[in-house]
Amino acid sequence: MATRAYTRATAVALQLGTRLGPYEIESAIGAGGMGEVYRARDTRLDRTVAIKVLPAHVANDPEVKRRFEREAKTLAVLSHPHICPVFDVGQQDGIDFLVMEHLEGETFAQRLIKGPLPLEQALLCAIEIADALDKAHRKGIVHRDLKPGNIMLTKSGTKLLDFGLAKLRPPSAVASLSMLPTQESPQTAQGTILGTLPYMAPEQLEGKEADARTDLFAFGAVFYEMVTGRKAFESKSQASLIAAIIDRDPPPISSVAPVSPPGFDWIVGRCLAKDPEDRWQTARDLLAALRRTADGGIQPALSSPGVGPGWHRATLVAALTAALVVVAIVAGVVGRNLRPFTSAPVTRFAIVGPGEQNAVTSLLSSMALSRDGTRVVYAADGQLYLRNLGEMDFRPVPGTRGALAAAQPVFSPDGQWLLYADVARAARFSFALKKIPVTGGTPETLLDASSDRPLLDLTWDTEETILYTEPGGIMRIPASGGVPEVLVKPIDGEALGCARLLPGGKWVLFSSTKATGVNRWDSAEILAQSLDSGERRPIWRGGADARYVPTGHIVYAQGNTLFALPFDVGEIRVTGSPVPIVERVVRADGGLSGIANYSLSDTGTLAYVPTNLLPVAPDGVLALVDRNGVEEKLKLPPAQYRGADLSPDGHQLAVDIVAADGGSDIWVYNISGDTALRQLTHGGNGGYPIWTPEGDRITFRSNRTGSGGIYWQAADGSGAAERLRTPEKEGEVHTPESWSPDGRTLSFTKAGSVPQSVWTLSLADGAKPAFFVGGAAGAAVFSPNGRWLAYRENDTAGEQIYIQPFPATGAGPFEFRKTEGRSPCGLRMGANCSIGVALPLSLLEDPG
Repeated sequence: MATRAYTRATAVALQLGTRLGPYEIESAIGAGGMGEVYRARDTRLDRTVAIKVLPAHVANDPEVKRRFEREAKTLAVLSHPHICPVFDVGQQDGIDFLVMEHLEGETFAQRLIKGPLPLEQALLCAIEIADALDKAHRKGIVHRDLKPGNIMLTKSGTKLLDFGLAKLRPPSAVASLSMLPTQESPQTAQGTILGTLPYMAPEQLEGKEADARTDLFAFGAVFYEMVTGRKAFESKSQASLIAAIIDRDPPPISSVAPVSPPGFDWIVGRCLAKDPEDRWQTARDLLAALRRTADGGIQPALSSPGVGPGWHRATLVAALTAALVVVAIVAGVVGRNLRPFTSAPVTRFAIVGPGEQNAVTSLLSSMALSRDGTRVVYAADGQLYLRNLGEMDFRPVPGTRGALAAAQPVFSPDGQWLLYADVARAARFSFALKKIPVTGGTPETLLDASSDRPLLDLTWDTEETILYTEPGGIMRIPASGGVPEVLVKPIDGEALGCARLLPGGKWVLFSSTKATGVNRWDSAEILAQSLDSGERRPIWRGGADARYVPTGHIVYAQGNTLFALPFDVGEIRVTGSPVPIVERVVRADGGLSGIANYSLSDTGTLAYVPTNLLPVAPDGVLALVDRNGVEEKLKLPPAQYRGADLSPDGHQLAVDIVAADGGSDIWVYNISGDTALRQLTHGGNGGYPIWTPEGDRITFRSNRTGSGGIYWQAADGSGAAERLRTPEKEGEVHTPESWSPDGRTLSFTKAGSVPQSVWTLSLADGAKPAFFVGGAAGAAVFSPNGRWLAYRENDTAGEQIYIQPFPATGAGPFEFRKTEGRSPCGLRMGANCSIGVALPLSLLEDPG
């Protein structure tokens, strides 16, 4: 049943049948301190309208009456399908009234009680709201109280209501009269600070002038709530809520609603920027971004001041338009013309590699463009491949297949040589630095491999200068070989990386972070240091791997998005705001390096490896399958589900969901389907949940304090997560596998920077190796009686499944099953498996 626009019915003054001009009152819709709204019939046109009148207690205030008249005039100039129109204004018997369209539907505030909107509907509504704001702003009208209660959902779409606070400048004392008489929350601020607190921008809270960008902040808060079902800013008191709005950012949409498009995070994040200069500058810019998201991806062509000398955002992004794809489904290259004041037509084509190639691990960069933009080199199948983009063929570079693999390829400035890291021991990141002619041959070793000196972020900036990063800092070595020298030393425990010489060779651009964890480079600082004086200058905070382009910009990465930032290379300073140019770019994972898999040529071509071409699992559904093979799908939307585990009583399911940005969190679902998914962890890439035998806690892996450690948390979400196990080495990852039936011992896997092995963690005695195996072992699960461990091992014969007495007796391991070419991910559902391997309980019950 439809709910009318104005919902809080109270005792009101006008009686049924009262006439205000040609309008006959039929019923009261609602009332508030500054307005009373009625349903009425227009006797001339025989239509239903809504009439708003001044309450008796303020009707004789001259300032109030002037504001009421200004509201009528304001709304009269706004003609838009998604703005509730004013039909008439009048006065009779001392009663001032406005006549508006009568709407049937429900407000967003009412709709959101049921939960978030479906993503497609939320995006459509957002586009309509942004379009309405654009119309109002172009008329010089700022709403200043955009919130869910002021937006109606009707059969004809959304309707923006209540421009009662709308002005070009905020009033000094008197609150607006056009607050529609809906129920106000206790956090609705009235008086000199106008608006509704959870949706107010920082400048409103600080009493500063509000402009169109203030509405865009409120829009971001509303859109966030539409998609996630929760407010962007929440707190138990007004004081702490104000502090949150001014100082803190809400969790990303992708962490709350993992199935949302990745563009939502960027759109909302920019709306909710604390500084108005960092937000969308116009509603039209915002509208364009939303429409591009609806079309399948956000590549906003935005125009605003402050981008840089002679540049506009529209010019920059219009020029970034040519694209191509490389290396089958593993790596891609997108070329985009960055020359100023020119644009290129969109071009998309595919380059398919020979057979099924496997690109080098995303811990490292895997491709590069030549300086002239005519060739691309990429690492796959343990060696380098070279492709002339003007030809149909490609070829492996002879001599580049090393001990394990070739990685981090870089062209020399003249394009005649390739620099690369020869991976000697992957587990310990041991690389030799080598160069080889592009035609192939015998490589020259510039630096021997050393496990104490991983060589990362290779660049060949001038004919004679090669830069790379190691734990001692940013290093420089002659291209002909020799003794490396420290170019930039770390300060106070910082990690450095991604160094590039700026034009002229007197300054080096690099990234610095003191954070820990796999995402630590997203909060890094981009710096420039003088090679003459050693002076450091901060350039930008929040991103890494910055590279200068001749258009007067630096391109850098944050998350999986590349941004272009206007930059004056002569003054060594930023001259504008960043704009996104490419999304879904592969980043070095594990926090080892801040590098992103992209490359820039001197001719203005950008190439990158896109995440959507990596071999990732498609969105899937969760289902229960009984012993007869009967499948029952759970009432959950498709998503990147991983690591599912049933509670001991079989009533609940713990699962981690991978978001669009690669992060993950643990969610809990009641199998009955009576309740929605409940989020257990927030941030820190929680994953691979395991229930304790009692069913009161969930154990999981997280990198919230650095490398992947093991935590547990009360299954009902109460209390904070507690850390059970912290890796000893950087890059080491611990993954929980199974609890013993008595709940005293946890089996877990060590991997990452160490050979994969099975360990156990006793709550009484700490951690120790479970047993020695010859190959990489994992997915260890306890038998029902706790006297056996079944596990998977990868040895020279392939993948095998074994059982082993626990504690180890010296007997075994006993081979249980050969996989015959299949690669089981685990011995239970999870770890990206489509099929797990079940062991007969009868075998594991009897240790003999």
